[in-house]
Amino acid sequence: MQLLPSQHNEEKVVGSEEGGQPDAEKQRPARMETKMQCDLICSSPPYEKAHAANTSDSDVLNKNRKDLRKWAWNETQQGNTAGQLGNTQGDTFWGAAKQIVAQCYQILKDGGVAIWVVKGFIRKGRIVDFPGDWRRLCESVGFQTLHEHHAMLFKEERFTALWGEELIDRTDRNSFFRTLCNNKAGWRAYWEIVPVDEQTYWLTTALTQLPSNKPGHIVLVKAQGLAFKDTAERIYDWNEDVRIDYEVVLCQQKQT
Repeated sequence: MQLLPSQHNEEKVVGSEEGGQPDAEKQRPARMETKMQCDLICSSPPYEKAHAANTSDSDVLNKNRKDLRKWAWNETQQGNTAGQLGNTQGDTFWGAAKQIVAQCYQILKDGGVAIWVVKGFIRKGRIVDFPGDWRRLCESVGFQTLHEHHAMLFKEERFTALWGEELIDRTDRNSFFRTLCNNKAGWRAYWEIVPVDEQTYWLTTALTQLPSNKPGHIVLVKAQGLAFKDTAERIYDWNEDVRIDYEVVLCQQKQT
């Protein structure tokens, strides 16, 4: 979290050598009271369980793939000590988060601004509206929301083809693993409308393209991908339930 103070910290020495204090008391360092007021607080808070390690049976494999960056960030940047906000969930997370937000509100001067960069996340196959939850939390301690900006995670261009039809070229700005997750979600949704005889065909094709020891769920994902790629469908028309299109920049103010 970055704090931008509007003035230098005011330090007040508490205690005095006068007044007949014992020698031991005289030798103690003077206690310091710090008063701080900020014009601006800017932070990108972690969501619930954002940095928790994967505890599934495939943990060793995941360490070498999708969990590697999460693990490295947690260990080297966020830390793994007790009370680390990104490792908590539920009431523990929101209780701690409310304390932090309330303290931020307290040190802001009247009219000061807090900017939060937040993004939704996927849990159990559905998007969790973390930006909305965070906004309500901040407003509950007194913040007033001034603006909510969306930083898009994709670039979309529309143009007219030779015969007059509109074409859309979309480029996602996601990580490799997020893109893979979005693709699989679209494949699964499309698979539900594929006739049974065609599903059988694609499953058989997938079996011929994979090693014989691959588990059934890998074969199914492969078949779903093959079926979808054989169409002219656009993946972003099929994965809306799990696709996160933007980050949210919340601009809030301490009421005067």
